[in-house]
Amino acid sequence: MALDRTTKGVLLGFASFAVFSFSDACVKLIRGGLPPYESAFFGAVFGLTILPFLLRKGDRWIDILSTTSLPLWLVRFLAYPMGVIGSVTAFTHLSMAEAFVLIFLQPAYITVMSVFCLQERVGYRRWSAVAIGFLGVLIVLRPGFRPLSIGHLGALFAGLGELSP
Repeated sequence: MALDRTTKGVLLGFASFAVFSFSDACVKLIRGGLPPYESAFFGAVFGLTILPFLLRKGDRWIDILSTTSLPLWLVRFLAYPMGVIGSVTAFTHLSMAEAFVLIFLQPAYITVMSVFCLQERVGYRRWSAVAIGFLGVLIVLRPGFRPLSIGHLGALFAGLGELSP
């Protein structure tokens, strides 16, 4: 039985989220046994193993490094590892719920930054969504009941670092 493209896409999406969940759980199980930068390095190395399956016939390996905008490529090159190191730090110092709630603020970061960086106009509905999102974070984190830690900072960097173009 052949699967249509939509079904294949849904299955690939589920598989991708399963891999991300497995990765986050492994970071939590390591419990800081590796420094965050080392964990991020090995994650990147293991991530490279998928490259041969992504190349199409006629693609060249050197095309992986080709770009049309070197400055944006360099921003991505520096920001993404910062985000990964931040997420590893968050997962090793916080509960999964706290780490995820801070990392999932990424859409709110994008909305706020689009106003300042891209001079976009954001309507009251989106601002309301951003405010409700931040309110939800405050409910989960319960500031004032315990001090913020390096894990909280790592989660913020994870959300910001993965915003890179």
